Amino acid sequence: MKQHLPNKNYLLALILVTIPFAHAQTTPEQPEKDLYTTIANLDSSLFATAYTCNTAKNMEFFTEDLEFYHDKMGLIKSRKTFLDRSEKKFCGPQNGFKLRRALVTGSMKVYPLNDYGAIQTGEHQFYQTSNGEKEKLVEVGKFTHIWQKKDGAWLISRVISYDHREIK
Repeated sequence: MKQHLPNKNYLLALILVTIPFAHAQTTPEQPEKDLYTTIANLDSSLFATAYTCNTAKNMEFFTEDLEFYHDKMGLIKSRKTFLDRSEKKFCGPQNGFKLRRALVTGSMKVYPLNDYGAIQTGEHQFYQTSNGEKEKLVEVGKFTHIWQKKDGAWLISRVISYDHREIK
């Protein structure tokens, strides 16, 4: 039985028609690259100060009506409550440890959220230094941040932090 093959002109036309679409899907538009860079820079700035007990600086990253959903801590409503709990947990001589969060390389994704801001997802690792000992990886997890752009400022309005797993 003879197999029917498409003619060469048909194949060439099909290739020429699909090339622009293939390129468009693999090359992000400039606004998306700019958004990714903006959110990546904000993420880096946030976690450079998140565990330093600088409440005034940390306040700059969140909306007043922040909702923070955490798989272990539950729901925290309001920036004030979130920052009060963070300060109580991470600040003061009673703690004896320092925490550092690191974004897992290549895990961050950013999506525009029309007329609001952006959605950021990714995975992160938490490193702890206790009583001057060497830093060690203690936990990994996933997160989703909803960023609101209002009056030119980017603030996190919602956080979902989940799938935390201790590393021993």
